[in-house]
Amino acid sequence: MRFAPLTAEQAAAYLPHSQQGFADDLVRAGALDAERALRKAVADYSSLDEGGTTYVAGYADIDGTEQWVGVIGWALTGFDADHEERTLYIYDLEVFERFRQRGFAEGLLAYAAQRAAEAGADAVRLTVWAGNDSAEALYRKVGFLPEQQRMRLRLSER
Repeated sequence: MRFAPLTAEQAAAYLPHSQQGFADDLVRAGALDAERALRKAVADYSSLDEGGTTYVAGYADIDGTEQWVGVIGWALTGFDADHEERTLYIYDLEVFERFRQRGFAEGLLAYAAQRAAEAGADAVRLTVWAGNDSAEALYRKVGFLPEQQRMRLRLSER
């Protein structure tokens, strides 16, 4: 795989897709209804260059042609208050649907881990929303371990 920063054109095309994906995760996890989830996603991620986040495109040779197969976005967060570790936090990872199940997600994660090590980070962290079993399986496969679990009781449903 080859990796390069997202171009302005790629970022403009990817942003609404990323916002919708985040909203879908919130809905699938039962955190918000669809309308509120999309409002939150748009508010939280109004651009891809906020907060020092780095977005990288992954490219792969598909039938003799280099194609854009996915995206990973991360920020080096400094020291994690709970762990006192310099942490690279992954905010976004996607392999586009038609390229899934070919090892590209593992390649994107390995690249992020390499960049984290080069930056002196002690850990790579990310969040997996409830119900995203395929993502959780991927992260476990490459060595991520669960650290905590959050639970909620919705008072409006009692």
